[in-house]
Amino acid sequence: MPARTGGAPRAGEAACRRLPLPAIVLGGLLLTGCLPGPVTLPGVGGDDYQNELSRWTRKEEVYRGFEAKIFVTATYHADSFRDAYTQKRAAVLGLSDRDQRQLRDDQRRTAESFHEFFVAVYTGERRWNDLEKPGSIWRLALVNDRSERVAPSEILRIDRRDAEVEAFYPFLDRFTQGYLIRFPKTSLELNAPLLDETVRSFRLQLSSPVAVAELSWSLPGG
Repeated sequence: MPARTGGAPRAGEAACRRLPLPAIVLGGLLLTGCLPGPVTLPGVGGDDYQNELSRWTRKEEVYRGFEAKIFVTATYHADSFRDAYTQKRAAVLGLSDRDQRQLRDDQRRTAESFHEFFVAVYTGERRWNDLEKPGSIWRLALVNDRSERVAPSEILRIDRRDAEVEAFYPFLDRFTQGYLIRFPKTSLELNAPLLDETVRSFRLQLSSPVAVAELSWSLPGG
C-alpha cells in the first residue's frame, strides 16, 4: 500500500493527514451505476497480485441526469490481498529479506487494527473532492449486512501520483484523487467486531447532499 501504513460522522471528523505518495435521466432522479462483483481492470491479469486486486476492487458511478456527481473505485485490503501485495512489492522493488519481514510485519499490524481501503475518487465539482477535510460534505461509513456501521478512524490523502502507486492501483489517474481510508475493526457502540464470523457482506458508503455512493463486497461463504 502507498505508505505504512448510528449515522456516520463527516469524513473529516476522523483523524486525517496528507501522504506524499505516490444514466439515464428518469424524472431528474439520481441514478447510480454499480459493479457489485470483482472489477476487471485494464492491463491487469496474470499474477497473484493482479488477480487479488481485481477480486477485491469495486466501482460505482453516480449521475444526476447526465451530470456526473461522483465516481468511486475502491480496493479492500483483505488478508489475501495483503499477502499478494507483500510478495509483489518485494519482487518489484527487490527488497532484502530484512525489508520483506518489516513489510509483512507492517501489513500484519495494520490488518489487526483496521479495515483498510485504497480509494480513487472523481467528483463533478473539484471542490467536493476533499474527503479528508473536517468541513467535507461527505460522510463515510463501513456498514455490515446487519446495518451496523462505523465511521473512519483515519483518512489519508494521497498527494502524489507516481509510477509506483499506479503500478499497484492502476485505476488511479489524473482525473481522480487517491485516499487511504481506515475503519476500526471493533465498534465501540457494539463492543464487538463489525465483520465477525456471521457477517456475509459489507459495504463502503459515501453520503452527501449531492450524491450517495455504495460499494459492496461479499465475504467467503457469503
